[in-house]
Amino acid sequence: QFIGALNQRPEIARAYSTFNINFPQYIVSIDAAKAKRAGVSPNAILSTLSGYYGGQLSEAGQAKYDQIVRSYSEKFDKLNDELFVKNSELDAMQRAERPDPKEVRAKADEVVSVRRELRALSDEMNQKLEKEVFAPERKAAGQR
Repeated sequence: QFIGALNQRPEIARAYSTFNINFPQYIVSIDAAKAKRAGVSPNAILSTLSGYYGGQLSEAGQAKYDQIVRSYSEKFDKLNDELFVKNSELDAMQRAERPDPKEVRAKADEVVSVRRELRALSDEMNQKLEKEVFAPERKAAGQR
């Protein structure tokens, strides 16, 4: 009705909308810095969301995807917990009345190390997903 009313106005040459009630659209805002601190790339997040909401995976592909993500879940939780603790300890050290620079540096290095572990784990999981889920799905889609 709205578009029809707009098209009736002489000052509007043509009005249209790409909105389609049968094609839901989502707007996602990703805090890239927070995602990277957690060891997850914004592209991995979008890829995951696309897989879930884009309907791109077959039933078998989705099952394999879920299995792989679950298999990494405990490792991610452990590292994220460790990162939280180390960040909290670092924050407390830095807020101390007289922080020891060597201790602060050592704790900061521990934080960086855990972040690297998270990043490596994320890369490992993404490579496994690509090899075992996404590449086969693309291949199957090309054969249909």
